[in-house]
Amino acid sequence: MGEPKQNFLVKVIENLTQPDNQLVAQELSKAATASGSTLIQDLKRGQLIQVSGVINSATTRPEKSVPAYEIEIFDGSGIINAIWLGRSVVRGVIPGKYIAVEGRITFLSARPTIYNPYYTLLSREND
Repeated sequence: MGEPKQNFLVKVIENLTQPDNQLVAQELSKAATASGSTLIQDLKRGQLIQVSGVINSATTRPEKSVPAYEIEIFDGSGIINAIWLGRSVVRGVIPGKYIAVEGRITFLSARPTIYNPYYTLLSREND
């Protein structure tokens, strides 16, 4: 009976001694897995997948005279780029928001990337 309490105390102490960014990463990974998303660290080229996480950054960039809206999504296990070609903005898709994207994975400069993904903005309660 003392052992479950000891395990609980060990977990509490581990949580108190971990940096905040590690705790956030663990929570994001748990939320992604719970929602049925694939963790970014597990992605393979050509897979049709869904990933979910928080948007770290968003930029608009010209791409050979065609605008592109690009975001970075962090799920606790890694970062993926989502790029909408022909768009200079995607309404509501801004840094700090939680999002789920679906599409086929490719790798651009060794980073997993999805072009023109389907997306759903999520509330914190859904994560």
